[in-house]
Amino acid sequence: MKFKPLLLLLFFSISSCMDKDDYYHRGIEKTHIEDYEGAKADFSKAIALDQSFIDAYRLRGKVKSFLGEYSDAILDYSKAIKINPQNNYSYQAYYDRGLAKMELSDYKGAVSDFSKDIQFEKTSWITYAERGLAKYYLKEYQSAIKDCDSAIEIHNYMGYSYYIRGINKLKINDWNGACLDLEKASELNTIDGIQCRDTIEKYCKPKNLP
Repeated sequence: MKFKPLLLLLFFSISSCMDKDDYYHRGIEKTHIEDYEGAKADFSKAIALDQSFIDAYRLRGKVKSFLGEYSDAILDYSKAIKINPQNNYSYQAYYDRGLAKMELSDYKGAVSDFSKDIQFEKTSWITYAERGLAKYYLKEYQSAIKDCDSAIEIHNYMGYSYYIRGINKLKINDWNGACLDLEKASELNTIDGIQCRDTIEKYCKPKNLP
């Protein structure tokens, strides 16, 4: 029992010695073990010590997204962008904010953010693919297909891009092109393999073709 006060004193001494980078890196470590509430708390402590800490805002936004707090996440991404729109972390914040807007069905806002990210990161295949998905929900199928074409030109082994292009082609009645893309997505183990196989079963089996 004699050691308990000493241990508490040691704990508070260590905590008081932590700076913004310590909290930031500990937040990242907590993210890796899916302790999102703990990570959010640490990123908040880093921000309290430096209110211009761009990546702490961005990563706090990401853990809020993991927790389903999309509106609050958008506020953090927006803050990161506002501090310095030309910073590399700000470019990533556009992409992350676009994903959060997708979750809130703000597809026009998502397209805008993905477009801004592409301005800075022209070789980001995933941003093209995600913009293609947002355009799918906006029924801009031809434009979505072009985005997927760009994603595939950058990396032709990512099944996700083929899947999104495939479902857009279904909407314009390009059945053969759609089924080729969906089969390719399945072959490459696309992100949602079950959904991909279900789509193939529904639209691409001979008895189901128009």
